[in-house]
Amino acid sequence: MVAFTVDGTGLADVAVARAGLTVPVPAGFDLATATTIPLTWATALGLVRVSHAGSGDTVLVTAASGGVGSALGQLLARQGAARVIGGVRSPAQAATLAAAYAPVIQGEGFVARALQTAGVPGFDVVLESVGGSVLASVLGGLAVGGRVVSYGAAAGEPDPAPPPVPDLRTQNLTITGFSILNRARKAPPKALSLIEGVLALTQDGLHIPAPAVVDWAEAIDAHIAQSEGRSRGKTVVRL
Repeated sequence: MVAFTVDGTGLADVAVARAGLTVPVPAGFDLATATTIPLTWATALGLVRVSHAGSGDTVLVTAASGGVGSALGQLLARQGAARVIGGVRSPAQAATLAAAYAPVIQGEGFVARALQTAGVPGFDVVLESVGGSVLASVLGGLAVGGRVVSYGAAAGEPDPAPPPVPDLRTQNLTITGFSILNRARKAPPKALSLIEGVLALTQDGLHIPAPAVVDWAEAIDAHIAQSEGRSRGKTVVRL
């Protein structure tokens, strides 16, 4: 079994899970890999569904090097996105980015450089988890009918004010938010459907990379490596 534990407990040897957020792992499926599904892969699937990213879309993922970003690369490719631009913090991260992405280094002029790399005047979809000034800048980089999904604020900066409603209406823009944690807390069946949806995709050819598995003594070093952007994908601690 694998579960979404809404109260944390990721490093506990015993955890209480809600029955409505617990699903069986298919026979033969690696359990360590399955533990990356409820949070990381369910988030990525939720973002694809909420954004309605589809065939022919040009997509910007503002932070593409983490676990969710890696999952998004695969899922967007399956959806037939025409171009997918991935924001990274350094050339080292760019070198390890999923093949589905064209990398662009974050920083001054990030969105303008992302548009230039994509070769388009505006993005159809932006999946945004940096917040602050990055979120503000992507609002000016949308195509007519563009959709922005904000699912994080890693920069720790104040969120920008949304565009006036008349601007949203006349430019056919959509701005929405997504939180897998609050969805799991307040609407468990909706979170469960995402977990089950990912598992169903694995039966249809979706490959979920095995995470790095570390022992308890290595947990601190693993956290530091993640915070510094030196690790790719997910890390699971063996208890």
